[in-house]
Amino acid sequence: MEQELIDLEEGQEELFCDPDPDKARKFFKTKQRGLVNKVTTVEEAVRELVKDGDYLAVGGFGHVRIPTAVLYEIIRQRKQNLGMAGHTSIYDSDILASAGCINRCDISYVVGYEIRGLSASARRAFESSSIKKTDWSNSALAWRFYAGAAGLSFIPSRNLLGTDTFKRSAAKTDKCP
Repeated sequence: MEQELIDLEEGQEELFCDPDPDKARKFFKTKQRGLVNKVTTVEEAVRELVKDGDYLAVGGFGHVRIPTAVLYEIIRQRKQNLGMAGHTSIYDSDILASAGCINRCDISYVVGYEIRGLSASARRAFESSSIKKTDWSNSALAWRFYAGAAGLSFIPSRNLLGTDTFKRSAAKTDKCP
């Protein structure tokens, strides 16, 4: 029987992180598991753990429960070419974009802190294309985090289908096996 060819859809934008679960498993297999004192200063933590080109996922919402001291230290140390998961990140994406630290961002909600007004400098950085951006819905980005935490390359989801966000994302459709 001849296999039917299916025209599968893809978003137009770039995927910034490799979703290969085997690469992640290989990394975590060699990760040190011994009891080590992890108490350090913010300056040392950023110097040792945040490298130019890294991809950051910052927790919190807007300006609530975000690691502001770490973000300012990233700026002080002039970290460059960072990627960022902009999942309801307003203040963190604002200051990192304004400081020129990020050059790519998975966006679900950024630069939208309406109560203070939109950040002119971050908006210019995103609009000028000095920051590559890939759009996601809040739930799509959350599903991506969930998949990564489960050691999977993706979680099947239909939430972007038929939307303009799908077109501006790096999502792909696949035939159900």
